[in-house]
Amino acid sequence: MKTFFISTVAWGEDYIRSLLNVSIPCLLAPGNLPALAEENRVIFRLHTDREGAHTFSDHPICRRLEEFAEVTVDGSLFEQADSAAPGEESLAKFVVWTKAENTALAEAAALKAWFISWQPDSMFADGALRHAVSLITEGVQAVCLGTAIIVDREALLDEVQKYRREGPAPVLNIPPRELASLAYLHRHPGFYDCHVLGAQPFTKWPSFLFVPVPGEGVLIRNFHLSPITFLVDKPAAIEEGDTMDLFFLNRYLGLDADIRVVTDTDHICAVNLAGPKEQRETLPTPDPTVLGHFIKHWTDPLHHKFVRTPSYWHYADVTPEKWQEAIRFSDRFIALMFESGKIMEAFHTNP
Repeated sequence: MKTFFISTVAWGEDYIRSLLNVSIPCLLAPGNLPALAEENRVIFRLHTDREGAHTFSDHPICRRLEEFAEVTVDGSLFEQADSAAPGEESLAKFVVWTKAENTALAEAAALKAWFISWQPDSMFADGALRHAVSLITEGVQAVCLGTAIIVDREALLDEVQKYRREGPAPVLNIPPRELASLAYLHRHPGFYDCHVLGAQPFTKWPSFLFVPVPGEGVLIRNFHLSPITFLVDKPAAIEEGDTMDLFFLNRYLGLDADIRVVTDTDHICAVNLAGPKEQRETLPTPDPTVLGHFIKHWTDPLHHKFVRTPSYWHYADVTPEKWQEAIRFSDRFIALMFESGKIMEAFHTNP
């Protein structure tokens, strides 16, 4: 039996509502938390503000979670953020988020547990955690997600209500391909503006390369992998201002760690929810200086290793010939990114 430590950090009315109505109902799908708890010990820890602690603890979903996990709620950490100077509230809450995750990591390390950071503004299709556990049994030290799409929160939530199973606590049981289809249909307005090759305006800090495959989905090269779960068997901490991503895993596990990247949405399909005003910082046109600065961030060997791995976001059966064409194009694009002086050629080339 393994121990899994699920950490969630959520504060404010919007995040708490998303946690209760979307994120945890997805967690309660049969192939997620219930499957995880069948043969494992699961601890669920929520760090929130005082009001969030009361709302969550009084909600029927908390009782449902307790059927599968040891649930604890800490509503104290965000008090210091509430007293931040005007204009510094967001930074203060990010500092508190780091502290909350580091507190959870310390507890997980004491238990030699598998750590899962479950975000309140994310959705997972049914079966995600079951698949992650199946990879863990093969001896990996971390499981990362190679596919991700940012979606329009309100549009998607309207669509997924048909998958909602009411009861003492709501459950969102969404099959992977159906979530993949709906998410692609309701891509966030900033999806193309911020991430896809040839789009305008161009993102200042691109996270993905997307190559559309008509009628089937989109090929993804992920520049910023984040773990779904990883083994915490020694002290671990996120540096202030940092996130839990591949840079973190490289520091913690090392380059030779056995890390598995899930590259097919049939196995794990997840989306990030964003409102209409949540846009990334963009540039009117690609700027060689800024893009060059971005490339300098690619000093982490794990990024060099995994960026060459294509991922398949698909809502239909894969036609190998179509996807091979997208892979060949993205291979050339990635190669150009690593060649000095050719970065602009890469960003101005279309498949």
